[in-house]
Amino acid sequence: MIWCSFRSVRDTLVHIIGVEWGWLTIWNEPSLVSAFVTDLWTRLGALFPPNAFPDVAAVQLRWAEVEREQVEL
Repeated sequence: MIWCSFRSVRDTLVHIIGVEWGWLTIWNEPSLVSAFVTDLWTRLGALFPPNAFPDVAAVQLRWAEVEREQVEL
């Protein structure tokens, strides 16, 4: 079992949104190669740093964007 801990509820929510975005990105990729996965981890860290989401509204906005992408599949 892997145990993760985050500093705040916000950090936890940003992590969840980032993981959902990551799975969506993987789902849309026709060919998974090592370089893609490495790049995905880099993009994930750049797109979802918790400090980029200063309040609940920012978290909700990004969550809605990811959710919209999921529905559009």
